[in-house]
Amino acid sequence: MSTNEYWIALSSINGLGGVTYKNLISRFSDPQKVFSADYKDLLQIEGIHPNIVKLIKEFDDWEPVKEEVEKLKKLKLDLLVLTDPAYPKNLYNIYNPPPYLYIAGKITKKDDKKAIAIVGSRIPDVYGKKVTEQSLQEMALQ
Repeated sequence: MSTNEYWIALSSINGLGGVTYKNLISRFSDPQKVFSADYKDLLQIEGIHPNIVKLIKEFDDWEPVKEEVEKLKKLKLDLLVLTDPAYPKNLYNIYNPPPYLYIAGKITKKDDKKAIAIVGSRIPDVYGKKVTEQSLQEMALQ
């Protein structure tokens, strides 16, 4: 299993919110260690419910995770994870930061203050796609 697969797999746990995800990563440092942690240790995480711990311990739905990783490769995107030093500090410091970002290109310290992130549904509606496209075109012209 690749590191990216564990990051994606953990985010696919139904009911696991961003704050609890961040608490898990703060405690265990990476998702692979979360999946291998003892049930009792997982229950010590602030905000975690026993049902979520059960879902983590019983997780075996790797096929969609592998498909997501393959999509990333085909689209030439990288996963920038919460623990990566390049993860934008302003985004990291919000209450509920995304555990990872899909990125095209590289973010450098110099660019961090100018970085733009688009956050939205993986299945956007027509209106959402149109507004996003228009907004990006306007930003590119500036």
